[in-house]
Amino acid sequence: MSGDTAVSVVVPTRDRTTRLLLTLTALGRQTLGRERFEVVLVDDALRPGAVAQVLSALPPGLRVRTAATGGRGAAHARNTGARSARGELLLFLDDDTVAGPGLLETHLAAHARTGTAVLHSAVTDLSAFALTPDPDPIRPALVGARGRRIEPATLARLDTAVPLLGPRRSFIERTARRVIRSPGHPALHWLVCIGTATSVRRTLFERVGGFDEHYGELWGGEDLELGLRLAAAGARFGLLDPVSYHLPTARRDTGDLLPRFWQRVADRHGDPRLADVGTYLTGRLPLAELAERLGPPTGLSLRGWSPGGASLDGLSPDGLSPGGLSPDGVPSVGLSPGGVSSGGLSQAALPPVGVSLADLLPAGVSPADPSPAGVSPADPSPASVLPADLPPADFPPAGHPPVGVPQAGLPLNNPPVAGAAS
Repeated sequence: MSGDTAVSVVVPTRDRTTRLLLTLTALGRQTLGRERFEVVLVDDALRPGAVAQVLSALPPGLRVRTAATGGRGAAHARNTGARSARGELLLFLDDDTVAGPGLLETHLAAHARTGTAVLHSAVTDLSAFALTPDPDPIRPALVGARGRRIEPATLARLDTAVPLLGPRRSFIERTARRVIRSPGHPALHWLVCIGTATSVRRTLFERVGGFDEHYGELWGGEDLELGLRLAAAGARFGLLDPVSYHLPTARRDTGDLLPRFWQRVADRHGDPRLADVGTYLTGRLPLAELAERLGPPTGLSLRGWSPGGASLDGLSPDGLSPGGLSPDGVPSVGLSPGGVSSGGLSQAALPPVGVSLADLLPAGVSPADPSPAGVSPADPSPASVLPADLPPADFPPAGHPPVGVPQAGLPLNNPPVAGAAS
């Protein structure tokens, strides 16, 4: 660790220009003092050039360190960033995610009150830009459907701009809220481990071996696979309020890549049930059925698997003993604002369902507005940690294509602008 650096924001990137500029500019607007965090920008492009363009256009003041990985995939890029990070708290952010101003301060405050936790905060897709490629060379603004624009100056008034930019909650974001809200899905809490706006302590991240680089450049869920191993190791998962905005890029191949990726995960872990995750992510399996098929994470066949040489056999992150688990062996629901006991997370300290995020924040810090402008009232708004309300049915129903997928935006069968005004 180095000096006062509390948070290292790891941003893997490949050939992004304007989207990356917006991502970094938003980090420069954080309420957390700039001396408290750093940005580790990992360029995974085969040919350099885009990052240099972005850094030359970035206003001064943001502490950015760079590394290059030469096209070895997102998992390798994220691990490279984590290894060179100076902060104890790692926050992973994609190169197309515009962080809300309170993102880092809220994650840091929440981790100060919890032990073995993986925390994700709400991300809303701005679907007006789903069909807009990143310009090369870099341009000051990203121009989407119907001439909608976002540029660095927009970030100062983002709340008023968002309703015209096609805000919508992606399928994986809806899933994260479903599994945390429902008392019937504790075995699926690891689906909260989405690759952007997610934080974890360095010690826990390293103990499970980080992201699995075995999958190379194959896209489909290396972030969720990390969550799977964290769950098997006893980690707890939670949701936080601050809203960030994703500038998605539509792709046609999700229906093919997701099943392929999760079949590889199933083969690697020696557990055929894990292939069903790909079926769920393509909208062909209800969430309740996925939970029934997989069972609790402690029942998954992870024993003997060794990411980066660190076996999961007998793994006890941060001292979490069997006493830190619920009687059925499933990691207990919720976060612990009461801190860590000598045997890991104290069960007595766990808050009841519906704990307010205000309990996790330092004095003087207020949560961001949990309902971003422009999101339909029918779309469940993000709420802190464990909201009590629950959507009435599985989403999407079997056979319905997902409204977005992990890290890659929206399939082309989704409207480029959902609800944008003419």
